[in-house]
Amino acid sequence: MTRRPGQGGSPARLHGRRWFRPVLVWAGILLALPAVAQMRESRIKDIARIVGLDEMELIGYGLVVGLNDSGDGDLTMTRQTVANLLDRFQITVPESEIESQNVAAVMVTARIPPFHHEGDRLDVNVMSIGDADSLAGGTLLMTPLLAPDGEVYALAQGALAVGGFSIGNDQPGGQQISQNTPTAGRIPGGATVRTDDNRIWAQNGVLTLSLHHPDFTTAARIAESLNARWPGVAGARDAATVQVRIDEDIIKRGRVANFVADIEMARAVTDMRAKVLLSERTGTIVMGGDIHIHPAVVAHGNLTVSIKSSLGVSQPIAPFT
Repeated sequence: MTRRPGQGGSPARLHGRRWFRPVLVWAGILLALPAVAQMRESRIKDIARIVGLDEMELIGYGLVVGLNDSGDGDLTMTRQTVANLLDRFQITVPESEIESQNVAAVMVTARIPPFHHEGDRLDVNVMSIGDADSLAGGTLLMTPLLAPDGEVYALAQGALAVGGFSIGNDQPGGQQISQNTPTAGRIPGGATVRTDDNRIWAQNGVLTLSLHHPDFTTAARIAESLNARWPGVAGARDAATVQVRIDEDIIKRGRVANFVADIEMARAVTDMRAKVLLSERTGTIVMGGDIHIHPAVVAHGNLTVSIKSSLGVSQPIAPFT
């Protein structure tokens, strides 16, 4: 009987495969020793952010109308909201007479960037909070969007774009086909900003940088890099914070934006720890930069892994003339 390639195998070979991978993992632990920290030069704008220039989260509560009998149905919350909306238009309707199959109560969220101005447009997300089956084909009525301080920063309104659908009978025993999430949608450019951004992001002429990955060495090097170009303007307060003083002359000449742009484009040497990633399940070893392999020996059963260093001199084939 002829054994085909890939079929079966000797017990010794199969046994060796089972413990060969763990041996490699342990060998990697012993042999891969970190040396000096990994050093790379990066733009300051890529490793830090300016404190006070974060995006703000906005949220609001509203109604989506025009649904094809896929709304909240007999939900009390939705009926009360519809009644309050009609009352603003001086239309009084008893809550018991309101049918809300074509209406859905929703939460609306958006993110507003720094330096926004009145009239800017924002994308909004709309999510059902009732028992609506789908928001497809619906239109969001004007909804105020509030920031954490309780102020209205934008107004949202428009037709929804829904990426999911739900088809079928949701009654017991009925069949229903759904894809993605039909109870959530988006309105690109669906919100209009109503106020300018008046936040103060340079307190008392001091710009604060916050590192994405706090590290004392990196913070100190950022300060050194900035001081090399503008002597005495920067100082590392802690592992995550670098403060930069804006000269009064720059403020008087209206060159603050140019100064900040120069800071963002300045480069500093970042300090990254050397890392070794091990997967015992697959026997994979992944090493980053600045990893030195030192001489060592790992033995397991009849398998020995040995790492040796040999020094040699590179000699050209022909002598120099």
